[in-house]
Amino acid sequence: MYTDSIKRQIVAEYESGQYTFEALRRKYQIGGKTTVAKWVARYGKHAQEVPATAVHSKKLDHLEQELLIAQTRIAYLEAMIGLAKDAYGIDLKKKFAGKP
Repeated sequence: MYTDSIKRQIVAEYESGQYTFEALRRKYQIGGKTTVAKWVARYGKHAQEVPATAVHSKKLDHLEQELLIAQTRIAYLEAMIGLAKDAYGIDLKKKFAGKP
């Protein structure tokens, strides 16, 4: 496991132009072939800032709520289809399954 400071040092060495990804991988005995490239993408000069976690958390909460509503609606509709089959003897799933 490499600390953030070591990762940043390795990225700085890469960005200095003196080393390639492979040379740094060998120098520091890093196992993954794409690890140094990932570190450069994350810690390098041109790394994008990660949006605020609170924004993602709020969005995730909203999406989870929407998913729960959709799942509840599906369960309700499937129950209604089952009741219609029992009451009228019509299998609506089979009858309308292939029609848009």
